[in-house]
Amino acid sequence: MDKQNVNGEVPDAAFLIEHMADGFAYCKMQFENGRPCDFTYLMVNPAFEKITGLNGVVNKNVTEVIPGIKENNPELFEIYGRVALTGSPDSFESYVAYSATIRPPSPRTFGHLFHEYPATDSMSIRPPIPR
Repeated sequence: MDKQNVNGEVPDAAFLIEHMADGFAYCKMQFENGRPCDFTYLMVNPAFEKITGLNGVVNKNVTEVIPGIKENNPELFEIYGRVALTGSPDSFESYVAYSATIRPPSPRTFGHLFHEYPATDSMSIRPPIPR
């Protein structure tokens, strides 16, 4: 993919992330005995805060921000841990928002893209996206 636009300019990725409609979180996965146990929010955009209702999460662990998440959603830790370790992207859907996890170039990190469903759709659980 060519990184320049028609005017020869290179877009500023930070600007694009900051102003996009989808929520984005950049996180570092933590492991204990080789298993994913927590992750730290390193950066989130304003849309992430709007969609999730989570504010002031940068440099905090998800288990601190959302008590009980590890016990109630262990599959999230498995998906994020696998992406952070292997670099292979993965995606899934939940009753709150569409989620696509991507692995940025730093070891043991991952990006998470959130898309808000209309209110009428937000309560229905969707099957996983076929890979």
